[in-house]
Amino acid sequence: MREHLPPGRFFGTSVDVWRFGAFELSESVYEPHAELPLHSHARAYLGLVVGGSHRETTTHHERECGRATVVFHPAAERHANLFSPSRGRIFRLEIDDEWLTRLRECEPFLEQPAESHGGRLSHIASRIFSEFRLRDPVSSLMVESLTLQFATSIVRDMRSGERAPSWLRNAADYLHARVLDEIHLAEVAAVAGVHPAHLSRVFRAHYGCSVGQYVRRMRIDRAARELIASRRPIAEIAAELGFADQSHFSRVFASMTGLTPGRYRKLRQ
Repeated sequence: MREHLPPGRFFGTSVDVWRFGAFELSESVYEPHAELPLHSHARAYLGLVVGGSHRETTTHHERECGRATVVFHPAAERHANLFSPSRGRIFRLEIDDEWLTRLRECEPFLEQPAESHGGRLSHIASRIFSEFRLRDPVSSLMVESLTLQFATSIVRDMRSGERAPSWLRNAADYLHARVLDEIHLAEVAAVAGVHPAHLSRVFRAHYGCSVGQYVRRMRIDRAARELIASRRPIAEIAAELGFADQSHFSRVFASMTGLTPGRYRKLRQ
């Protein structure tokens, strides 16, 4: 049996909801091995995996959605979900029809689904999630700006007509698995089976950043989660993530989030 869920309705247990203007942001948790029946949603939304993993089956194919995977679901896209043995956690941004319709008038690509497994779209979605958690006086403006950036990135990717080669996914998976290790470009290229120069060029074209910047973003995202979830000393977190010292970590963290680690922790906790 297929369900058509109305605006604001999702399966799982709701953790938090924030509504403003044309947007509804929410976070839900899912029990281990949870199965969601074939269903669709009345409004388009993006979903970011922030915990656990799951397999999503659509009319056309299957998606393996691990941590940092983001999927843009057009309205009425049918899909079913099967969660892994670990507890799942998903952040969503649901978009009002009128707001999205204005974009579709000049960007028909937004009628199609899109996904990212740690690339540029995932990074933008993670920043939206951060604003959802922060909710300071400018967060609503940031969310709308980032949503426009997300939509623009989808359009650019689809207009290019290019899909990332399979070896590039292997390289990205390797970076995710070794995020806390010292990584050299040559070893990533060896995993991908291409020359380092070719890896660098194609990686930047598809992810919008260098391999080093990509790893740095992952480490900062991990640091941000650790600052919220624990009371570990900032210096200890910095050392674990491979930064030379707390001062270096603080500079990089502030450049990417707009806040020092201490300020970030205080606002989020």
